[in-house]
Amino acid sequence: MIPVAYFIPDLNVGGAQRHLLQVFQHLERKRFEPILFCLGKSMDQALHARINSLDIEIVDVGLEGAFTAPNLDRLARVTVQLCKRKVRVVHGYLLEGNFIGVLSGSLAGVPVLINSRRSSFDQYSRPQLAAVRLANRLSDRVTANSSAVADFVRTIESCPARKITMIPNGVNCDLPVLSLTERAELKKQWGIPQDALVVGTVARFSWKKGYEDFLRMASFVLSRRQNVRFVAIGDGPLYDPMRRMADELGISPYVVFAGPRSDTALSMQLFDAYTCTSLMEGMSNALLEAMALGIPVVATEVGGNPENVIHGLTGYLAPPRAVRRLAQAVLSILDDPILARSMGDAGKSRTATTFSSEIMVRRMEELYTHLLTRKRGACNGR
Repeated sequence: MIPVAYFIPDLNVGGAQRHLLQVFQHLERKRFEPILFCLGKSMDQALHARINSLDIEIVDVGLEGAFTAPNLDRLARVTVQLCKRKVRVVHGYLLEGNFIGVLSGSLAGVPVLINSRRSSFDQYSRPQLAAVRLANRLSDRVTANSSAVADFVRTIESCPARKITMIPNGVNCDLPVLSLTERAELKKQWGIPQDALVVGTVARFSWKKGYEDFLRMASFVLSRRQNVRFVAIGDGPLYDPMRRMADELGISPYVVFAGPRSDTALSMQLFDAYTCTSLMEGMSNALLEAMALGIPVVATEVGGNPENVIHGLTGYLAPPRAVRRLAQAVLSILDDPILARSMGDAGKSRTATTFSSEIMVRRMEELYTHLLTRKRGACNGR
């Protein structure tokens, strides 16, 4: 088997972490042996148990703070472990995972080094941009999950186009289905009337995700229809400020702040429409998951969203910050059940044929195999 080491900062619920969970669910274990290096301490984090249940070894690096002597010692131990385990591929995720994974792999002499980019238009500080460019230079390949992200890596991060491979996100298309009883119970739990329509989103509460626009859109929709409730699943630094904003808009009774949930594929089944109000996006896992569930979507025309959503067929696209257009698109879906069903069916079909987890993981496996073969060929040619 080919040992593959994955590096990620933590195992909290996030796009990169949920992506890795899908990778581990579908990776061909007869060929590849995955090892997950978590830079922090993962034991009490949301996805630890689910990843551990897949028989994935999780190694906690235990980094704390900056480049202290204890941290340098821990990184040295990681390098030794990569050597002892004869790791053949290192694949990093997120800023810290990319940098530390590629650096440790380079010091350990790992043949194939990959770092991944899952969002564009990050606001890098000078040290961060220097670290990103060094990781790109050391890597054999940088994976990007959308054309927009690939362009960002090439132009802003100064990475040669020949090093960039685009592998779109994938989602599980064979998802469990909530029973009518379970749906009724979840609505009751969230204080949603049984006959109310539900518009929802799943995103970290950060400035990139445009939660202010989600709430303003909700306010506009509620000015036209009262039998609608809005559900926001996620956590982050803007969680409390957004709750206060809902109070200021006078829509708090109509908005459920559900917090982080590991069962988003089940929770989203309450949604009659899914919205993505992001100002910046790579390729949204949650948006694809909504499409896989047959939910019509309304999304901002940023990042990889136009690569996922076919305007007028699987949902609607609108410019970022165009709150009224977003709201009107949501109302069009809520007002026309036949249109909503048609869009949901089209999105479900598109996801199954283009954005499934199986397709994504096969592309990753092909990349690993290709790079290893090329490295072996280069060594044999010397």
